[in-house]
Amino acid sequence: IVDFKLNSKLMSREMPYRVIFPFDYQQTDAKKLYPVIYLLHGLTGHFNNWTDKTKIVEYAGSYGFIVVMPEGNDGWYSDSISVANDKYESYIIQELIPEIDKKFKTNPNREGRSIAGLSMGGYGSLKFGLKYPEKFVLVGSFSGALGAASWSVKSLGNGWKVLTDSIASVYGEDESQTRKENDIYKMVREITPEKIKSLPFLYVDCGTEDGLIQQNRDFTTIL
Repeated sequence: IVDFKLNSKLMSREMPYRVIFPFDYQQTDAKKLYPVIYLLHGLTGHFNNWTDKTKIVEYAGSYGFIVVMPEGNDGWYSDSISVANDKYESYIIQELIPEIDKKFKTNPNREGRSIAGLSMGGYGSLKFGLKYPEKFVLVGSFSGALGAASWSVKSLGNGWKVLTDSIASVYGEDESQTRKENDIYKMVREITPEKIKSLPFLYVDCGTEDGLIQQNRDFTTIL
């Protein structure tokens, strides 16, 4: 495991990320290229959650993947409507991915790149797969907060104020254009037959006792 920082022009600050390398990474020559998995954390989480709170290191090391875990703060992997330098979508797509392909022995083609995440990260991963299908061969969502772009005090109630406030700071008021542009249900409903052919493989899972189960079922029904 190694921690790095990217001096992001879009974010106007250094952005940390953590990398898990395969066991044989140092022993192989420059001609061997490794596929990359980007793992996105959930709301209130950080880039170190995957290694600090799971056994991913012992699971991943022998599989031959580079695993990259970026910092997403509570930015919903989107470009904020209210905070000028919170451009988490543009940062990952335009800066982080090129940085990883330049810095490490990666397979830079679509076939060598996957992205997945938990909760907020599951939403972000599916959104990236739908918006940028040319960049990912596989996209995964674990207990994804898939209805995020439509959540508000009106739809969830006052008991979810911390959550709805964080979403409003990113997407703006109900029915805003930014919400519509980040609504993955809307993306799927409006997708063209031609673009369907270009989509990555979509993996979606959610526990039956999870509070997010219904919106995951709604999403897969639309699929």
